Amino acid sequence: MWTAVVIVVLALSASTLARHHDDDHPSVKERVNRYRIRSQNLHIDDLEHHVDDLEHAMDNLSRPLTTWDVNSLKARVYKNEEHKCPDGEVSCGGDYPECISHLFVCDGRVDCHNGQDEVESVCDSEVVHVGSTYQGVLEWDSCEYLPAANVILTVTNSYHSPYFNNRVYVRATLVSDSTKFDRPHPVAIPMQGHYSFADGHLVLRPSSHTEHLHRPYVVTCTFNFGDHAHADCTVKEIASLHECAKFRIVKV
Repeated sequence: MWTAVVIVVLALSASTLARHHDDDHPSVKERVNRYRIRSQNLHIDDLEHHVDDLEHAMDNLSRPLTTWDVNSLKARVYKNEEHKCPDGEVSCGGDYPECISHLFVCDGRVDCHNGQDEVESVCDSEVVHVGSTYQGVLEWDSCEYLPAANVILTVTNSYHSPYFNNRVYVRATLVSDSTKFDRPHPVAIPMQGHYSFADGHLVLRPSSHTEHLHRPYVVTCTFNFGDHAHADCTVKEIASLHECAKFRIVKV
C-alpha cells in the first residue's frame, strides 16, 4: 500500500515539475507567436505615431474653419441649388420645399413651418445701419465707356416702417474715383431705395438726374455670402434692365 502511495506522489510531483518546466521553457511555436505579437504591437505603435504626425501636419496646412467659412459655403450651395419658388416668393429651406411671399418675411408672424422667416439672422438690418460703408471695384461691360473704378457705398439714412416690416427704406451715397469724369475729386451720386430681408437685396437708384451718366441706372447688391459684409452687385438700365456693369463690395 505504501508503495502505491509513493508512486502516486512521485507521479504528481513529476507532472507539476513538467508544467513548471513548460512555463519556464515555452515551446518554439509559443515563442514564435509571442515574438509576432510583440512585433505587431511595435508596428501598430509606429503607425499611430505616423498618423499623429500626419494629423498635426494637416492641422497646420490651413486655419480653422470660421463661422463665416461655414455660412459662405452654405450660401454657395444654396445659390447652385434648383429653386422652385415663383417670382416674389422665397424658400423656407428645411427638409421639404415651402415658399412664402416676400411680404411675409420679417413681418412679426411666423409663416414658415421651421420659423426661418422670422429668425434674427434673416431680419437683422445691420446691412443698412446708418454709416455702413462698403467698397469695391466697378467694371463696365456696356452702356458707359468708363474704365474700372473704385467705388464706395455709404448708407446715409434708413427707415424701417412699422407697417411694412419686410423691407427697410434707404438713402445712400455712391462715390466713384473714375478719371473719365475729368474732375479733380471723386464723384458722389446720391441714391435711394430699399433693402429686402427676403432675398438680401439692396436696391438703389439715383435720387435725381446726374450729369455724370448717360442714362438712369439701378444698382442691386445681393448679400449672398452668408453674412452682412459681402455682396455681389450689378448695374442695370432702369428701363430695359439690361446689365451694364458688376462689382463686389466688402464692408469696411
